[in-house]
Amino acid sequence: MGYNKPVKLSSKKILRNLRSGNLVRNKKIINEYNQVWRKASSNVISKVHITLAQRNISKDTLRIILRAISDDNEQKLCQVLLKGFEKEMSHIENLTWKSLYSIKYPN
Repeated sequence: MGYNKPVKLSSKKILRNLRSGNLVRNKKIINEYNQVWRKASSNVISKVHITLAQRNISKDTLRIILRAISDDNEQKLCQVLLKGFEKEMSHIENLTWKSLYSIKYPN
């Protein structure tokens, strides 16, 4: 959203991790992951559009805000957005969530 780039269809790093594990080399698991990624991405974008419309905020204004809070750095923006969800999770969920912080955009 902040940088006018298309939404990634998946994460190369997460896919590489999934394919390297004994339990999930199964193509069905990879397909399920891809479906979850696409659904989550679509839901986030939809929610952002709804919120912008409800608050009468333009996409350009949001873009400026996102770039400002991230010092015009895509990877930092990703980190800021991820950290914004921490309060919504249990302790165990947070541990897993935070372990993914090492995966930086666009990987």
